[in-house]
Amino acid sequence: MNREKLIKNWLIPALIAIAVFAVFNPSLKGEFLNWDDLGNTVENLKYRAGWGEVIKWSFTSFYREHFMPVSWIIFAGIYKIWGLYPFGYHLISLIFHITTAIALYFLALKLIKSKLGSLFAALFFALQPLRVEAVSWVSAWAYPICGFFSILTILSLSQIYRIKKNPTWRSHRQMAGSRSLLVFFDISIFSLSLTLKIHRNQFTGSFIYT
Repeated sequence: MNREKLIKNWLIPALIAIAVFAVFNPSLKGEFLNWDDLGNTVENLKYRAGWGEVIKWSFTSFYREHFMPVSWIIFAGIYKIWGLYPFGYHLISLIFHITTAIALYFLALKLIKSKLGSLFAALFFALQPLRVEAVSWVSAWAYPICGFFSILTILSLSQIYRIKKNPTWRSHRQMAGSRSLLVFFDISIFSLSLTLKIHRNQFTGSFIYT
């Protein structure tokens, strides 16, 4: 891929990243809040143990009535790097939110074939006020994570449909698409089990309308 094509393909995603960072970067100065943050971080010793204990606890715990082992493991990784410094937790949430917006742009581009329309869709999703809680509240860190992998799941599914319509692409590409779909699907539901409801409706609709 030459330089001009690379710039052409990634200019809009770069603009999306800049816009989202510009809007949400004040959250990097945020502190832990009394709304669950203290219970999930300062008072919770489970995710701050050794990796073996963290992984075992993450996959066997319904801490505060949620099953989200991948999110807890990422949370543990943040603690290993930043300790109880809130900046690291906010930074990772913001990074996941930015990458989700970019992934959504590419998904929209596959569906509507319009760069301008896809840009609008990505920014509408990323910058609306409903995103503030999920990105800026430390205890909502699982939502940006599962959102990112959910979009990748849908992207993989759309790739499989594209392969089905073009028989010359089958074999190894179809297998690769199926594997990526399974991997991203599993990561998304293990990031936040509530995501399973979304994917259930998504796959049900896919089988009905295709």
